[in-house]
Amino acid sequence: MLSEALPRREVRVLADVGHEPFIEASVETLATLRRFLTASTQ
Repeated sequence: MLSEALPRREVRVLADVGHEPFIEASVETLATLRRFLTASTQ
């Protein structure tokens, strides 16, 4: 699975968000993505 290849993976569930998280919950989606992209790999 792809998730097994990502050592710093995290599952986030955004309540009441459908298929457009960047539109429906842009602040939460971008914060989660930013946290993932800037996480240390150690």
